Amino acid sequence: LLDECGMPGVADGLLPLARLCLRVWRGQPACFPDDTDWGPYQAWARPWWLIAGGQMPAARDALRRCPAPPPGLLAEALWSLTARAALVLDDRVRAGQARDALRPAAAEIAGAASGMLTAGPVSECLAELDQQWARWGP
Repeated sequence: LLDECGMPGVADGLLPLARLCLRVWRGQPACFPDDTDWGPYQAWARPWWLIAGGQMPAARDALRRCPAPPPGLLAEALWSLTARAALVLDDRVRAGQARDALRPAAAEIAGAASGMLTAGPVSECLAELDQQWARWGP
């Protein structure tokens, strides 16, 4: 039914994005078939499938090129993917951007406003960021 809904981002890429969000939130590998159609979410998925394949330099580059999520119902879920990738890849700049973007949503569930997917509580993601931030130091 998603293929015929007429909503960009729902017809293409939503199901793999939902699965990716769950895997990342649960700390599971982000392994997907090479022909997975990520639709408009490819930029946020790319670092994760590169991490899963052990291609860390390419994953760092993909994360650096990843745009800020657009405003909307999935913004917190996409920022959560960005934040957790930044933690795995030790990217303080992207982690800081994600931390700043997620702070206003600290009491929310990432993606839950859409009812279509979840990346878990934003507070959990912020706690992971804050913990790493303390290790990084000033």
